[in-house]
Amino acid sequence: MLEVRHVGSPHQEDEWGGAAAPDLVVPSRLEVGALAPFFRGVGSGEVLGLSLGARWIFRKPIIDLFQGRLLNAHGSRLPFDKGGGGFSWRIMRHDRIGNVLLHQIDEGIDTGAVVHEEVYAIPRNCISPAEIEQDYVGRVAASVHRLVARATKDQVEYALRRQAPSIGSYYPRLSTDDHGWINWSWGVASITRFVTAFDSPYPGASTFWRGQRVYVSRVQEHCGEMAHHEGHSGIIIRTHPDFVVVAGTGGCLLVEGIRAEDGSDLLSAVREGDRLHTPSDRLDAAMSTRVSYGPSGIRSLT
Repeated sequence: MLEVRHVGSPHQEDEWGGAAAPDLVVPSRLEVGALAPFFRGVGSGEVLGLSLGARWIFRKPIIDLFQGRLLNAHGSRLPFDKGGGGFSWRIMRHDRIGNVLLHQIDEGIDTGAVVHEEVYAIPRNCISPAEIEQDYVGRVAASVHRLVARATKDQVEYALRRQAPSIGSYYPRLSTDDHGWINWSWGVASITRFVTAFDSPYPGASTFWRGQRVYVSRVQEHCGEMAHHEGHSGIIIRTHPDFVVVAGTGGCLLVEGIRAEDGSDLLSAVREGDRLHTPSDRLDAAMSTRVSYGPSGIRSLT
């Protein structure tokens, strides 16, 4: 019989709550001593560690403890898309190929040998980060269950695929509040993907309306209007009880969600002729800021 234990960081404890993971262990620091109870009565070679979105940095003593059996679940086609940012970076570039990938954790960032991968087409009805992640998590759970069941039954050895260091890409982590500012000089296709990248479970992409910061979400590209000049971008040209039409470069946007910072719905408050605008200093800051996350959340801005 397999025993499953959960080790989490403070932010996961807040997100999950006691009911979701009653056996969740939350050490103040991830050290060998914190994991010692998991190895009592068994050999270290009999313990499999699986990281699912962990914000911990795994140091060499922890890695060595698992003897090559500490794995990370990564949702892209490594060596491309190493780093953070979840699915948001990939939504921006309209990447619709998903991957259930497990790789060994080493001292690099997503550089360990690949143990298993299952490439798939992201379902058409999965658009927002939340929808894509929900589909992905279900696939990961099913894949891990099959792999563990097979390994425990048949003593299977898995071939390792080393990642080529000469190719690939790395993307840093994102912060919705710091990086999610809409650049209205972009074309409507780029704006649509950008806003979608910060949609649920995040509050949306930011801009200003009548001097206040608002979060825009649930956006579609719309090309059923007359042509617009770049100088029209951001102008609300028509309102409807369920959406507003915003002029842009190369078309328009149908916007179904506009909320204030306190979460209140502003869609019915906007008027035709109002303009959505992002000050240049906000755009400059978004392009020049890098965030660092720790176990408890954002650790620093640089």
